[in-house]
Amino acid sequence: MPVFLLGAGFNYDAKQAAGKIIGHSAYGAYEMKCRYPLVTDLLGPCFGKDNLREGETIEELFAAAIQERNYKPLEALSDALMHADSYIARQLSSADANPDNCYARFFERIRGCHFLTFNYDSLPEILLFQRGDWYPHDGYGVAVEVKISSRISNEYRSKKSKSLVLHLHGSFCIYPNSFDLVTRPGDITQWIVEKSEPSYIFDPHSITHRFSPYERMPPEPTGYEYVAHRVIAPVPDKAEGLQKVFIQAMHTRAREILRSTNEIIAIGYRFNPLDHVSYEPLLSGLSHSKRARVVLVCPDAELVRDQLSVTYSHIEWIAVPTTFKRWVDAGFPEAGS
Repeated sequence: MPVFLLGAGFNYDAKQAAGKIIGHSAYGAYEMKCRYPLVTDLLGPCFGKDNLREGETIEELFAAAIQERNYKPLEALSDALMHADSYIARQLSSADANPDNCYARFFERIRGCHFLTFNYDSLPEILLFQRGDWYPHDGYGVAVEVKISSRISNEYRSKKSKSLVLHLHGSFCIYPNSFDLVTRPGDITQWIVEKSEPSYIFDPHSITHRFSPYERMPPEPTGYEYVAHRVIAPVPDKAEGLQKVFIQAMHTRAREILRSTNEIIAIGYRFNPLDHVSYEPLLSGLSHSKRARVVLVCPDAELVRDQLSVTYSHIEWIAVPTTFKRWVDAGFPEAGS
């Protein structure tokens, strides 16, 4: 089976597929403005600017903010994605709201496949969870500590994910805990001791209700990673972020999965040169003995193909220059059986 690699373009059609999202207030019903943003959409929400200066990039703005320990832009990004996860994903998974949308047809077609994603949001997990194909305690590819409503805890702990979703740049819903509180014999003092292996905590923040009966775990005294620190920010140099323990675990697991396939279908991911340090080990690790195949589904797929086919000549690059929705509507061309 192919492995799917998801970029921001995978989410681009979600708002249209979900249709109108209606909110309610004391003044009555209203249509909510809610969508999954692309990087180019972040200038206003994250930095309060209308235009970039000549030669300036959004990635450089994020890098400068982090250098100054200003995490408000990342908080704004987290809030926007959590908002979209709360409302757009709910609408897409609702039987009463366009049940034949392109995302429902996609996840029905590829049941049992695994996903690698450079996105921070939880759209794939939410939709897979609603189908009974993914669960947070094992669906991230590593064991994750979760809190489940005690009434049905045992029922859900025995469930197994059919698909994995590996967040190669981190997820706002997962953080590591590398320490334990230990009381030694004859000593009432609690000591902070580093774990031999970190554990990972499921913290769905404001979207807990999308994963019911899973709940948000209360922060532990030995460590809580602030939401803005859980991901590799969209900065020019991602090498430092790749050292985060959860992200390292994701890449290790991703390389294991790719050893069992010779086909990647990349949806809405343009292999930005700024991400080269992230995707190079994945592409280089694809089988050289059996010709690997990468299908590119994005509007500028032909340009991406031409750029990458020189460096990665052991891979057969297939360009499908279209959006995710149009690809699904066309019957998944080049996706195989």
